Amino acid sequence: DPSTARLEPEAPFRAIAMSVQVDFACSGCGRELHTSWPLQSGRLWPKSYRWSCRGCEHGCRYLLFLKHQPPCYSVTRCDAAWKRLADSAAFDVAFIAPMDVGAACPDVAGAGSLHIELFLQRLAAVMHTFLPRLLLALDPVHEAKAAQLRAELTASTRSGCLAAHAEVGFADAGARTGYVRERFASRGRQLGLALLQNDAPLALLTSVWAAGREHRRLRVASVGGGPGEGAMALALCRSVLCTDEATTEAYALEVVNFDLEAGWAQCVRVVEAEMQLASLLTSVDALSFATGDVTKPLGSDENVALRAGSPWDLVVFSYVLVENACQLRSSNFELLHELLAALLPGACCVILDSCAKLHDEFRQISASHGLTCWDARPKEYRSSAPRNCFVVANTISAESSGELDPQMQQQGW
Repeated sequence: DPSTARLEPEAPFRAIAMSVQVDFACSGCGRELHTSWPLQSGRLWPKSYRWSCRGCEHGCRYLLFLKHQPPCYSVTRCDAAWKRLADSAAFDVAFIAPMDVGAACPDVAGAGSLHIELFLQRLAAVMHTFLPRLLLALDPVHEAKAAQLRAELTASTRSGCLAAHAEVGFADAGARTGYVRERFASRGRQLGLALLQNDAPLALLTSVWAAGREHRRLRVASVGGGPGEGAMALALCRSVLCTDEATTEAYALEVVNFDLEAGWAQCVRVVEAEMQLASLLTSVDALSFATGDVTKPLGSDENVALRAGSPWDLVVFSYVLVENACQLRSSNFELLHELLAALLPGACCVILDSCAKLHDEFRQISASHGLTCWDARPKEYRSSAPRNCFVVANTISAESSGELDPQMQQQGW
């Protein structure tokens, strides 16, 4: 039942006490009605709710239905059997979702925004039908190889040498489908929260999708984003930042998934088709796949597509750096250096990974290019913030950087 679906975190986190509150006046007696449902962050808001005006001489009863664009509840009056009255017009009522995070957990104080909660709501609702359809279109899960792949990925977090030690890896289609089943939703949630909870990525998204720029295409390189969950996270972020459907149509999203395993191309094609069916991608959006190798420099033949699209508005490294740490260190993180050096003013890089052991090196690399960086989830806090997330941003504004060069003007900055 999607109305009771819950996003299960990948690790224990501090629950955020919150509630949904709807206030409106009874059409019969005029009494102010106050409704409130306690719930936790990430649990779906009630899709429908019954409410009676107690003590009303007219015996008024109401049905409330959740709407997302704009976020509100549609209220209609009902009879004693909870059937809508023919002469009763429905009306929309705004609601609030106040949160009590407490002084002991200051890092989630900003998590009370409606944007973040709407993202969690929509991700949970979409995954309820999207993921089963996606899995049906892929090769059947090979349980044994999926389990072995899981073990190899866990080992690579310690060794940093997935390619050298993997026997199954991502080459097996059944193992890949098992990975999609287990990680697609959680990876999408982590990226969406990283974008909405951090000032620089959020400023980038709003500057593209909410500021009325003439060039309104967000260009994203998802490195290691084989399954295509990055497009899902970005589309849902757009849906909560652009509440007007007509506006959403006007703001384009271009995501290219780069991965060493060419077999992910099939999954990306299915994700694109299913997202179009779910109206998450519009006719002006583009989702594609290209091979790429994070251990090779930008100028190599393996990264020709990544090089051709640079500079990007947003670069996402999805759980691909720690598992290749040995080769990356031997090459002095050459590809990361090159992509960060190419970041335009306002552009960002979000790094999600299985652990934070490379964060000190990320700080040194970012500092060498004069970029602002931060660990998006300090170790001293446990919260719903994304795990092992590192954000790098070129915080120099276009105005302070002097006259825009033609390439920057073409990107719309």
